[in-house]
Amino acid sequence: MASTAPTPPRRRRRRRPADKAQPQAGSQASPSVDRASDHAARREARARRFLISGSALLLLGLGMVGIATTDVGAGVTLLGLVILIVGIHTFGRLGPEETALPDAANP
Repeated sequence: MASTAPTPPRRRRRRRPADKAQPQAGSQASPSVDRASDHAARREARARRFLISGSALLLLGLGMVGIATTDVGAGVTLLGLVILIVGIHTFGRLGPEETALPDAANP
């Protein structure tokens, strides 16, 4: 009779220190709200970088193809177009601006 190998014991999670477990009641904004707004700002900045770099590469590639028909120019154009599409998609996934919602409700 073959016996199965014993399973290792489960690891227990460490508890957070008491000073990090609960936020202070007198603080102005909770850290989770600050993290969420910081995360949204980083996502918007990344989307803008995609848009700028994609459009610059697209224009550079079109200029290279216009001067001389080369495979390098076509590759740069294609790369710029793909990055531009990713930037448009990423920027569109951010959703509407927070300040635009109240103004749209009250014309």
